[in-house]
Amino acid sequence: MPIKTAQQVQASIIAVPSDTDLTNKYYLIESLITTAAADGLYTYPVTIGTRDQAEFVTWVKSYGYRATVATDQDTEYDLVRKLVGDPVNLIISWQTFAVTSASAVALEGSAISYTITTRGVENGTTLYWSTGGTAGSSDFDPQANQGSCQIQDGSAVVSITVRNDGVTDPNETVIFNLYANSNRSDLVATAATVTIT
Repeated sequence: MPIKTAQQVQASIIAVPSDTDLTNKYYLIESLITTAAADGLYTYPVTIGTRDQAEFVTWVKSYGYRATVATDQDTEYDLVRKLVGDPVNLIISWQTFAVTSASAVALEGSAISYTITTRGVENGTTLYWSTGGTAGSSDFDPQANQGSCQIQDGSAVVSITVRNDGVTDPNETVIFNLYANSNRSDLVATAATVTIT
């Protein structure tokens, strides 16, 4: 069998891998997730090398999973494939998060109540929220458009009071976003828009 030419090797390095290539490369993750799910788990700890980290995270997210860098150093992590680069511990998650508001309309001086429901999230887990839309922090009492809550028995309730400023404004909107991390980069759920009248 003849050796590949340098040009052939270079071409294989810069070629974008197909979904089939990636599935073959990371075949082990399917069995790990299947086994964990059969045991009633919603997360699985894995290790990947820094060289493959971005590719692996993009690939696993394309199947609807979340992949976050792990902070728990006491957990044992399964190696997804031979390490290329430094090891990075990740948590692959298939937890569910949902946020619903009690009403689609809120009056000034009233509260907007959001119910958060989760599956596979441990009791005491802190989730973080912020509001978007046209209403700013000055439209709430206290004047804040972000906060946190803790999950107990798969749920939490967040209540935001709309400030009665005595000024007739055009209808303003509130969009409630829920995040898994404190720097609010891992968005896990968004509620339907609420209109302030």
